[in-house]
Amino acid sequence: FICGLAAVACLGYFAVYVYMSDDSSSNFEDLSKLKDNKKVTSQAKPVVHLDAPEDAPPVLEEFNTLLLKNKNIIGWIQIEDTKIDYPVMQSKDEEYYLDHNIDQEKDNNGAIFIDSDCSIWPRSQNIIIYGHNMKSGRMFGSLDGYKNKDYYDKHPVIRFDTLYDKGKYRVMYVFNDVVHEEAEVAFKYYQFIDANSAQEY
Repeated sequence: FICGLAAVACLGYFAVYVYMSDDSSSNFEDLSKLKDNKKVTSQAKPVVHLDAPEDAPPVLEEFNTLLLKNKNIIGWIQIEDTKIDYPVMQSKDEEYYLDHNIDQEKDNNGAIFIDSDCSIWPRSQNIIIYGHNMKSGRMFGSLDGYKNKDYYDKHPVIRFDTLYDKGKYRVMYVFNDVVHEEAEVAFKYYQFIDANSAQEY
């Protein structure tokens, strides 16, 4: 009887997980269409959530509609022929988008987001982008493919457009690492954003 209850609970959890995953996928497809829709707004320069400096260039037209949906959007990341085709968020609360989606609803998939200390204008030397490694392959789940050189050969470029400019980045290195203890002596690449000098860089 207990095993039967456990099996029903597991199947229920799995059904909810699949439903949420499919629902998320559908939402991201709608967002992608919104991004391409340039018939928008009377605002020439939408205000972003994190105060943009006065010298920031005008926001790219394709982001105007998305910014009306959520002012935490700072860009879009895409790798051709993969599931990675998502808006990129930023919040002063570093953990918010671990379990919230672009609609600011609770969502185990979370959202793709950049480190709160990074800046898209003026651009930080290193922009750290976070996303869950979902077993469904959603979010950054398909990045595991880069362990295989054939996968890299087919997907050597990551496109990351910010609100202000478009960017294409060639993958140079792929490695696994861990979050180190605070007192541990190691290069904590996930804390490196700007170098203090050319030599340090």
